[in-house]
Amino acid sequence: MGKKALSPTTSSILLIILTIVIILIIILWLMGFFSESILKFNAPIDKSCNQVRFEVSLINAEGTGYPEVQISNIGSIQIFDFNLKYIGSKGKSQNTYLGRQLDPGTSMSVEIIAGTVETTKIQVYPILLGSTKTNKNKQKICFDNSKDIILNQFEI
Repeated sequence: MGKKALSPTTSSILLIILTIVIILIIILWLMGFFSESILKFNAPIDKSCNQVRFEVSLINAEGTGYPEVQISNIGSIQIFDFNLKYIGSKGKSQNTYLGRQLDPGTSMSVEIIAGTVETTKIQVYPILLGSTKTNKNKQKICFDNSKDIILNQFEI
């Protein structure tokens, strides 16, 4: 009847290739769960995040009438940047990066810019700069080390 089938050798080779492709797909999928670790002072950067010490306070800026956030680095670790999360009364939020580093023992003032969110609270997150094992600089937001500012005494 003229029907042809694959030889056992060809089907075995195809099965091996299929198995290798499936294994590669699984390996690539699993690699997505493991990020490249960021180091600071030759230790995981999370350890440095726990050691960051800073204070925030709300001051009324002279001349502008707008409140300012004063941030002081009272620890011994340089803070690379800050993420300010403006939170509104209806749960909406907006993030801003300051783009300024803060050395140990120094402070800075930042004018509050509320934008489109009716701001009732500001969360301040420090950002550290670390390096990977391949010497690439990477930023790490220290989410567990934030400070809150309640804005009930100022109109923005």
